[in-house]
Amino acid sequence: MMMQGNIQESKLNFINTKSLTLEGIMGDDQNLIPEVDREGLNELTVLHLRYSDSVEYLVDTTKEHVPHTACATLVELALRGMGGLKRLCNGKFPKRFLQNLEILRVEFCHQLEEVFEIDEFCYSKEQNQPHLLKGQPHLLKGSPTYFSLQSLKVVYIKNCEKLKSIFSPSLIQSLILLEELEIEGCNELKTVFTELENDGGETESCSHDLHPLCLPRQENQAPLLSNLEYLELESVPELRWILKGPNQYVNLTNLKVVRIEECNKLESLFSFSLIQTLRLLKKLCISDCDKLEMVFAELESNDETESKRLPVSAQSDLPHLQELQLGGLTNLSSFVPVGYHLLFPSLKELEIKYCSQMITSFTIDSVSTVHAKTKHLVDTKSLEIRYKSAITLGPLPLPPYVEEEDEI
Repeated sequence: MMMQGNIQESKLNFINTKSLTLEGIMGDDQNLIPEVDREGLNELTVLHLRYSDSVEYLVDTTKEHVPHTACATLVELALRGMGGLKRLCNGKFPKRFLQNLEILRVEFCHQLEEVFEIDEFCYSKEQNQPHLLKGQPHLLKGSPTYFSLQSLKVVYIKNCEKLKSIFSPSLIQSLILLEELEIEGCNELKTVFTELENDGGETESCSHDLHPLCLPRQENQAPLLSNLEYLELESVPELRWILKGPNQYVNLTNLKVVRIEECNKLESLFSFSLIQTLRLLKKLCISDCDKLEMVFAELESNDETESKRLPVSAQSDLPHLQELQLGGLTNLSSFVPVGYHLLFPSLKELEIKYCSQMITSFTIDSVSTVHAKTKHLVDTKSLEIRYKSAITLGPLPLPPYVEEEDEI
Protein backbone atom coordinates (compact mmCIF):
# COMPACT_ATOMS: atom_id res chain seq x y z
CA MET A 1 0.00 0.00 0.00
CA MET A 2 1.23 3.50 -0.85
CA MET A 3 -0.28 6.72 0.49
CA GLN A 4 0.50 10.42 0.16
CA GLY A 5 -0.72 13.57 1.91
CA ASN A 6 -2.71 13.81 5.15
CA ILE A 7 -3.00 10.29 6.52
CA GLN A 8 -5.42 11.07 9.35
CA GLU A 9 -7.95 12.66 7.03
CA SER A 10 -7.93 9.60 4.83
CA LYS A 11 -9.21 7.54 7.80
CA LEU A 12 -7.31 4.50 6.68
CA ASN A 13 -7.36 1.26 8.59
CA PHE A 14 -3.95 -0.42 8.63
CA ILE A 15 -5.14 -3.73 10.06
CA ASN A 16 -3.72 -6.65 8.07
CA THR A 17 -1.47 -4.34 6.00
CA LYS A 18 1.84 -6.08 5.38
CA SER A 19 3.71 -3.48 3.31
CA LEU A 20 3.23 0.27 3.56
CA THR A 21 4.84 3.29 1.87
CA LEU A 22 3.96 6.77 3.12
CA GLU A 23 5.24 9.69 1.07
CA GLY A 24 4.92 13.42 1.65
CA ILE A 25 2.96 13.10 4.91
CA MET A 26 1.33 16.41 5.76
CA GLY A 27 -0.55 17.82 8.74
CA ASP A 28 0.15 17.74 12.46
CA ASP A 29 1.11 14.09 12.69
CA GLN A 30 4.36 14.18 14.65
CA ASN A 31 4.57 10.43 14.88
CA LEU A 32 2.97 7.34 13.36
CA ILE A 33 2.23 5.59 16.63
CA PRO A 34 -0.14 6.26 18.30
CA GLU A 35 -1.41 9.27 16.29
CA VAL A 36 -1.75 7.52 12.93
CA ASP A 37 -2.30 3.99 14.15
CA ARG A 38 -3.13 3.27 17.82
CA GLU A 39 -2.73 -0.46 17.31
CA GLY A 40 1.02 -0.11 16.68
CA LEU A 41 1.22 -1.14 13.00
CA ASN A 42 1.63 -4.63 14.41
CA GLU A 43 0.95 -6.45 11.15
CA LEU A 44 3.48 -4.60 9.01
CA THR A 45 6.63 -6.29 7.78
CA VAL A 46 7.80 -3.52 5.42
CA LEU A 47 7.54 0.22 6.10
CA HIS A 48 8.93 2.99 3.88
CA LEU A 49 8.62 6.66 4.89
CA ARG A 50 9.64 9.33 2.38
CA TYR A 51 9.88 13.10 2.12
CA SER A 52 8.07 14.52 5.11
CA ASP A 53 9.07 17.30 7.52
CA SER A 54 6.16 16.78 9.94
CA VAL A 55 7.04 13.37 11.41
CA GLU A 56 9.38 13.66 14.41
CA TYR A 57 9.17 10.11 15.78
CA LEU A 58 8.18 6.73 14.49
CA VAL A 59 6.81 5.90 17.93
CA ASP A 60 6.01 8.27 20.81
CA THR A 61 5.30 6.57 24.12
CA THR A 62 5.14 9.79 26.16
CA LYS A 63 1.61 10.81 25.16
CA GLU A 64 -0.45 7.70 25.80
CA HIS A 65 -0.21 3.94 26.08
CA VAL A 66 1.47 2.26 23.13
CA PRO A 67 1.02 -1.50 22.69
CA HIS A 68 4.13 -3.55 23.45
CA THR A 69 3.77 -5.10 19.99
CA ALA A 70 4.36 -1.75 18.24
CA CYS A 71 6.49 -2.37 15.12
CA ALA A 72 7.29 -5.83 16.45
CA THR A 73 6.73 -7.51 13.08
CA LEU A 74 8.72 -5.04 10.96
CA VAL A 75 11.41 -6.76 8.90
CA GLU A 76 12.40 -3.79 6.71
CA LEU A 77 12.37 -0.10 7.64
CA ALA A 78 13.44 2.57 5.14
CA LEU A 79 13.47 6.29 5.91
CA ARG A 80 14.36 8.81 3.22
CA GLY A 81 14.11 12.58 3.20
CA MET A 82 12.39 12.73 6.59
CA GLY A 83 13.49 16.29 7.39
CA GLY A 84 11.83 16.51 10.83
CA LEU A 85 12.72 13.05 12.17
CA LYS A 86 14.61 13.29 15.48
CA ARG A 87 14.70 9.66 16.58
CA LEU A 88 12.85 6.41 16.05
CA CYS A 89 11.29 6.30 19.50
CA ASN A 90 10.50 9.11 21.93
CA GLY A 91 10.14 7.75 25.45
CA LYS A 92 10.47 4.18 26.65
CA PHE A 93 10.89 1.63 23.91
CA PRO A 94 7.94 -0.78 23.57
CA LYS A 95 8.99 -4.20 24.81
CA ARG A 96 9.00 -5.86 21.38
CA PHE A 97 9.97 -2.79 19.40
CA LEU A 98 11.78 -3.76 16.16
CA GLN A 99 12.64 -7.19 17.51
CA ASN A 100 12.31 -8.72 14.02
CA LEU A 101 13.94 -5.89 12.06
CA GLU A 102 16.47 -7.21 9.54
CA ILE A 103 17.06 -4.25 7.21
CA LEU A 104 17.39 -0.59 8.18
CA ARG A 105 17.99 2.15 5.61
CA VAL A 106 18.16 5.81 6.64
CA GLU A 107 18.94 8.53 4.08
CA PHE A 108 18.81 12.33 4.09
CA CYS A 109 17.29 12.65 7.55
CA HIS A 110 18.99 15.93 8.43
CA GLN A 111 17.65 16.34 11.99
CA LEU A 112 18.32 12.79 13.12
CA GLU A 113 20.83 12.77 16.00
CA GLU A 114 20.59 9.18 17.18
CA VAL A 115 19.21 5.92 15.84
CA PHE A 116 19.27 3.52 18.78
CA GLU A 117 20.14 5.15 22.10
CA ILE A 118 19.02 3.86 25.47
CA ASP A 119 20.02 4.18 29.12
CA GLU A 120 23.35 2.46 29.78
CA PHE A 121 24.04 0.26 32.77
CA CYS A 122 27.11 -1.40 34.23
CA TYR A 123 26.46 -4.76 35.86
CA SER A 124 28.62 -6.30 38.55
CA LYS A 125 29.41 -9.93 37.81
CA GLU A 126 29.09 -10.78 41.49
CA GLN A 127 26.07 -8.75 42.51
CA ASN A 128 24.37 -8.53 39.10
CA GLN A 129 23.18 -5.06 40.09
CA PRO A 130 22.74 -2.25 37.55
CA HIS A 131 24.55 1.04 37.91
CA LEU A 132 23.24 3.87 35.74
CA LEU A 133 26.00 6.08 34.40
CA LYS A 134 25.52 9.81 34.44
CA GLY A 135 25.10 11.87 31.32
CA GLN A 136 23.22 9.25 29.32
CA PRO A 137 19.94 10.02 27.54
CA HIS A 138 17.01 8.63 29.54
CA LEU A 139 14.97 7.04 26.80
CA LEU A 140 14.48 3.67 28.41
CA LYS A 141 14.10 2.85 32.07
CA GLY A 142 15.01 -0.65 33.16
CA SER A 143 17.29 -3.41 31.99
CA PRO A 144 19.18 -2.88 28.68
CA THR A 145 18.04 -6.38 27.66
CA TYR A 146 14.56 -4.86 27.38
CA PHE A 147 15.38 -3.80 23.84
CA SER A 148 17.30 -5.93 21.37
CA LEU A 149 18.35 -5.80 17.73
CA GLN A 150 18.77 -9.55 17.59
CA SER A 151 17.48 -9.88 14.01
CA LEU A 152 19.26 -6.92 12.41
CA LYS A 153 21.36 -7.90 9.37
CA VAL A 154 21.78 -4.81 7.17
CA VAL A 155 22.30 -1.17 8.20
CA TYR A 156 22.68 1.57 5.57
CA ILE A 157 22.89 5.20 6.68
CA LYS A 158 23.58 8.08 4.30
CA ASN A 159 23.71 11.86 4.59
CA CYS A 160 22.43 12.29 8.12
CA GLU A 161 24.52 15.34 8.99
CA LYS A 162 23.57 15.59 12.68
CA LEU A 163 23.80 11.91 13.50
CA LYS A 164 26.08 11.43 16.52
CA SER A 165 25.31 7.89 17.61
CA ILE A 166 24.10 4.68 16.00
CA PHE A 167 24.51 1.84 18.49
CA SER A 168 24.78 2.39 22.23
CA PRO A 169 27.08 -0.06 24.10
CA SER A 170 24.27 -2.18 25.47
CA LEU A 171 22.95 -2.86 21.98
CA ILE A 172 26.23 -4.02 20.50
CA GLN A 173 25.86 -7.39 22.19
CA SER A 174 22.52 -7.95 20.50
CA LEU A 175 23.95 -7.47 16.98
CA ILE A 176 24.64 -11.16 16.60
CA LEU A 177 23.32 -11.34 13.01
CA LEU A 178 24.65 -8.03 11.62
CA GLU A 179 26.17 -8.72 8.19
CA GLU A 180 26.45 -5.37 6.42
CA LEU A 181 27.16 -1.90 7.76
CA GLU A 182 27.48 1.05 5.40
CA ILE A 183 27.71 4.67 6.54
CA GLU A 184 28.22 7.66 4.27
CA GLY A 185 28.09 11.42 4.70
CA CYS A 186 27.49 11.62 8.47
CA ASN A 187 29.45 14.70 9.50
CA GLU A 188 28.98 14.51 13.28
CA LEU A 189 29.46 10.78 13.84
CA LYS A 190 32.55 10.13 16.00
CA THR A 191 32.45 6.40 16.60
CA VAL A 192 30.48 3.48 15.21
CA PHE A 193 30.41 1.22 18.26
CA THR A 194 30.55 3.44 21.32
CA GLU A 195 31.67 3.15 24.90
CA LEU A 196 29.96 5.05 27.69
CA GLU A 197 30.83 8.65 28.40
CA ASN A 198 30.68 10.64 31.60
CA ASP A 199 29.49 14.19 32.08
CA GLY A 200 32.80 15.57 30.86
CA GLY A 201 32.55 13.73 27.56
CA GLU A 202 35.35 11.31 28.44
CA THR A 203 35.07 7.56 28.21
CA GLU A 204 33.69 6.07 31.41
CA SER A 205 35.79 3.11 32.43
CA CYS A 206 34.36 0.14 34.30
CA SER A 207 36.12 -1.43 37.25
CA HIS A 208 37.96 -4.71 36.71
CA ASP A 209 35.03 -6.82 37.91
CA LEU A 210 32.75 -5.39 35.23
CA HIS A 211 32.56 -6.54 31.65
CA PRO A 212 34.36 -4.12 29.29
CA LEU A 213 31.12 -3.34 27.46
CA CYS A 214 29.38 -2.88 30.81
CA LEU A 215 26.97 -5.76 30.40
CA PRO A 216 26.97 -9.32 31.73
CA ARG A 217 27.71 -11.91 29.05
CA GLN A 218 25.77 -15.12 28.84
CA GLU A 219 27.49 -18.47 28.61
CA ASN A 220 27.94 -19.64 25.01
CA GLN A 221 27.12 -16.14 23.76
CA ALA A 222 28.35 -15.53 20.21
CA PRO A 223 31.37 -13.21 19.85
CA LEU A 224 30.53 -9.62 19.00
CA LEU A 225 30.18 -8.78 15.29
CA SER A 226 31.00 -12.37 14.33
CA ASN A 227 28.60 -12.29 11.35
CA LEU A 228 29.69 -8.93 9.93
CA GLU A 229 30.71 -9.44 6.28
CA TYR A 230 30.78 -5.96 4.75
CA LEU A 231 31.92 -2.68 6.31
CA GLU A 232 31.98 0.60 4.39
CA LEU A 233 32.55 4.05 5.89
CA GLU A 234 32.71 7.04 3.55
CA SER A 235 32.81 10.77 4.22
CA VAL A 236 32.55 10.54 8.00
CA PRO A 237 34.96 13.39 8.86
CA GLU A 238 34.59 13.27 12.67
CA LEU A 239 34.97 9.50 12.99
CA ARG A 240 37.83 8.66 15.35
CA TRP A 241 37.18 5.03 16.18
CA ILE A 242 35.49 2.06 14.58
CA LEU A 243 35.89 -0.19 17.62
CA LYS A 244 36.72 1.81 20.71
CA GLY A 245 38.02 0.22 23.86
CA PRO A 246 38.85 -3.40 24.79
CA ASN A 247 37.92 -5.81 22.02
CA GLN A 248 38.71 -9.26 23.41
CA TYR A 249 35.09 -10.29 22.80
CA VAL A 250 35.07 -9.00 19.21
CA ASN A 251 35.49 -11.56 16.45
CA LEU A 252 35.50 -10.44 12.80
CA THR A 253 35.76 -13.96 11.49
CA ASN A 254 33.25 -13.44 8.65
CA LEU A 255 34.36 -9.98 7.54
CA LYS A 256 35.16 -10.09 3.82
CA VAL A 257 35.20 -6.50 2.55
CA VAL A 258 36.33 -3.28 4.25
CA ARG A 259 36.18 0.10 2.49
CA ILE A 260 37.19 3.28 4.31
CA GLU A 261 37.25 6.65 2.52
CA GLU A 262 37.46 10.27 3.63
CA CYS A 263 37.42 9.63 7.36
CA ASN A 264 39.86 12.40 8.17
CA LYS A 265 40.14 11.95 11.96
CA LEU A 266 40.48 8.18 11.97
CA GLU A 267 43.94 7.28 13.33
CA SER A 268 43.88 3.50 12.96
CA LEU A 269 41.60 0.80 11.64
CA PHE A 270 41.81 -2.12 14.07
CA SER A 271 44.05 -3.43 16.82
CA PHE A 272 46.71 -5.85 15.59
CA SER A 273 45.21 -8.41 17.96
CA LEU A 274 42.14 -8.63 15.72
CA ILE A 275 44.15 -9.89 12.74
CA GLN A 276 43.77 -13.44 14.01
CA THR A 277 40.01 -13.13 13.53
CA LEU A 278 40.18 -11.72 9.98
CA ARG A 279 40.48 -15.14 8.38
CA LEU A 280 38.06 -14.47 5.50
CA LEU A 281 38.98 -10.88 4.65
CA LYS A 282 39.30 -10.59 0.85
CA LYS A 283 39.36 -6.88 0.12
CA LEU A 284 40.75 -3.93 2.09
CA CYS A 285 40.61 -0.45 0.57
CA ILE A 286 41.52 2.72 2.47
CA SER A 287 41.84 6.16 0.89
CA ASP A 288 41.95 9.86 1.72
CA CYS A 289 42.06 9.58 5.52
CA ASP A 290 44.32 12.48 6.48
CA LYS A 291 45.13 11.47 10.07
CA LEU A 292 45.42 7.72 9.64
CA GLU A 293 48.78 6.71 11.15
CA MET A 294 48.47 2.91 11.28
CA VAL A 295 46.17 0.41 9.64
CA PHE A 296 46.65 -2.15 12.41
CA ALA A 297 47.61 -0.45 15.65
CA GLU A 298 49.79 -1.91 18.36
CA LEU A 299 47.92 -3.34 21.32
CA GLU A 300 47.45 -0.72 24.02
CA SER A 301 45.16 -2.58 26.40
CA ASN A 302 46.58 -4.17 29.55
CA ASP A 303 43.85 -6.75 29.49
CA GLU A 304 45.44 -10.22 29.77
CA THR A 305 42.65 -11.92 27.84
CA GLU A 306 43.15 -9.68 24.83
CA SER A 307 46.94 -9.90 25.04
CA LYS A 308 46.78 -13.66 24.58
CA ARG A 309 45.58 -13.13 21.02
CA LEU A 310 49.00 -11.95 19.90
CA PRO A 311 51.30 -14.70 18.62
CA VAL A 312 54.56 -14.95 20.53
CA SER A 313 56.53 -14.10 17.37
CA ALA A 314 54.14 -11.26 16.46
CA GLN A 315 53.82 -12.88 13.04
CA SER A 316 50.39 -13.41 11.54
CA ASP A 317 48.68 -13.58 8.18
CA LEU A 318 45.60 -12.60 6.24
CA PRO A 319 45.15 -15.90 4.40
CA HIS A 320 42.39 -14.88 1.99
CA LEU A 321 43.21 -11.23 1.30
CA GLN A 322 43.27 -10.78 -2.47
CA GLU A 323 43.12 -7.02 -2.91
CA LEU A 324 44.83 -4.31 -0.86
CA GLN A 325 44.58 -0.63 -1.82
CA LEU A 326 46.05 2.28 0.12
CA GLY A 327 45.85 5.75 -1.36
CA GLY A 328 46.06 9.38 -0.32
CA LEU A 329 47.09 8.54 3.24
CA THR A 330 49.55 11.37 3.78
CA ASN A 331 50.07 10.67 7.49
CA LEU A 332 50.25 6.86 7.32
CA SER A 333 53.46 5.65 8.94
CA SER A 334 52.92 1.89 9.00
CA PHE A 335 50.62 -0.89 7.90
CA VAL A 336 51.59 -3.00 10.91
CA PRO A 337 53.41 -1.85 14.07
CA VAL A 338 57.20 -1.73 14.20
CA GLY A 339 58.64 -5.22 14.58
CA TYR A 340 55.53 -7.06 13.39
CA HIS A 341 55.37 -9.36 10.39
CA LEU A 342 52.25 -9.95 8.28
CA LEU A 343 51.89 -12.41 5.39
CA PHE A 344 49.50 -12.35 2.41
CA PRO A 345 49.60 -15.78 0.73
CA SER A 346 46.61 -15.07 -1.57
CA LEU A 347 47.26 -11.45 -2.57
CA LYS A 348 46.43 -10.72 -6.22
CA GLU A 349 46.45 -6.93 -6.28
CA LEU A 350 48.45 -4.44 -4.25
CA GLU A 351 48.28 -0.69 -4.87
CA ILE A 352 49.93 1.91 -2.68
CA LYS A 353 49.81 5.56 -3.79
CA TYR A 354 50.57 8.85 -2.08
CA CYS A 355 51.59 7.32 1.23
CA SER A 356 54.86 9.23 1.51
CA GLN A 357 55.38 8.68 5.26
CA MET A 358 54.93 4.92 5.35
CA ILE A 359 57.92 2.86 6.48
CA THR A 360 56.37 -0.61 6.08
CA SER A 361 58.13 -2.62 3.38
CA PHE A 362 56.36 -5.09 1.09
CA THR A 363 58.35 -7.99 -0.36
CA ILE A 364 57.58 -11.27 -2.09
CA ASP A 365 59.08 -14.71 -1.61
CA SER A 366 59.67 -17.63 -3.97
CA VAL A 367 56.14 -19.01 -3.55
CA SER A 368 54.49 -15.61 -4.27
CA THR A 369 53.58 -14.86 -0.67
CA VAL A 370 53.75 -11.15 0.04
CA HIS A 371 55.31 -10.03 3.34
CA ALA A 372 54.70 -6.76 5.19
CA LYS A 373 57.25 -5.76 7.84
CA THR A 374 57.84 -2.47 9.60
CA LYS A 375 61.27 -1.32 10.72
CA HIS A 376 62.46 2.06 11.87
CA LEU A 377 64.30 2.65 8.59
CA VAL A 378 63.50 1.17 5.17
CA ASP A 379 64.20 1.86 1.54
CA THR A 380 61.41 4.22 0.42
CA LYS A 381 61.87 3.67 -3.32
CA SER A 382 58.89 1.29 -3.51
CA LEU A 383 56.34 3.54 -1.79
CA GLU A 384 54.34 3.63 -5.03
CA ILE A 385 53.53 0.01 -5.80
CA ARG A 386 51.26 -1.71 -8.27
CA TYR A 387 51.29 -5.45 -7.85
CA LYS A 388 49.32 -7.95 -9.91
CA SER A 389 49.58 -11.72 -9.91
CA ALA A 390 52.25 -13.23 -12.15
CA ILE A 391 49.49 -14.94 -14.08
CA THR A 392 48.27 -11.67 -15.56
CA LEU A 393 51.28 -9.34 -15.63
CA GLY A 394 54.38 -11.48 -15.65
CA PRO A 395 57.27 -10.88 -13.19
CA LEU A 396 56.27 -9.23 -9.93
CA PRO A 397 57.84 -5.79 -9.30
CA LEU A 398 58.14 -6.27 -5.54
CA PRO A 399 61.58 -6.72 -3.93
CA PRO A 400 62.41 -10.32 -2.92
CA TYR A 401 61.73 -11.36 0.66
CA VAL A 402 64.86 -12.05 2.72
CA GLU A 403 64.55 -14.40 5.68
CA GLU A 404 65.75 -12.83 8.92
CA GLU A 405 65.09 -13.03 12.62
CA ASP A 406 61.97 -11.14 13.73
CA GLU A 407 62.47 -8.74 16.57
CA ILE A 408 59.93 -6.81 18.66
